[in-house]
Amino acid sequence: MLSGAEAHAQVNVTQEHNNSSRDGVYIDAVFTLSAAENLTRDLNLNGIISGNVYAQPLKDEAAVRTLATMREAGERMPGFGHRLHTKDPRTVRLFELAREAAVDGVHMQAARAVEKAFADAKKSLPINVDGAIGAILADLGMNPAAFNGIFMIARTPGLIAHVIEEQTREKPMRRIDPVNHGYDGPPSRSLSGKSSS
Repeated sequence: MLSGAEAHAQVNVTQEHNNSSRDGVYIDAVFTLSAAENLTRDLNLNGIISGNVYAQPLKDEAAVRTLATMREAGERMPGFGHRLHTKDPRTVRLFELAREAAVDGVHMQAARAVEKAFADAKKSLPINVDGAIGAILADLGMNPAAFNGIFMIARTPGLIAHVIEEQTREKPMRRIDPVNHGYDGPPSRSLSGKSSS
């Protein structure tokens, strides 16, 4: 059951638009695969309407609009950016596996569109492993409420490796140079609720 703008989404298949990047297909940004059920095919369309009806140039436009809206609201796009990599190798491999398993759907396409929007804005914010896992899980139809648990499971081997490294290679008690760490949380407070100043 569709509601709101999605229920009234348009798909117009034409030969030409005034915008050369949109020749062939115009699709409202709110159109989703669930809207395809209610889609009446245009008699001039000689093809099958499926997930491929999403037009990449329009996804790119939607990604640019979304990033602009988030930027105006002072929000950051989760799932993008890496301190070391301009292309996260874990994302590359996960997306390859998803393609091989034929589960690369609209969420992976949307993630790629956002990555392209960042690149077009001269910002190197690649899809990171969290963004890749989120897109793939969404394309698998999983409930987003489960995503954080899946992320934690994926990180467990790395945490175990760090613990083993600390236990086997490092001194039990050692001084960590203050230059290498810092605290930026709330100020100290009294547990009694009284002011500590």
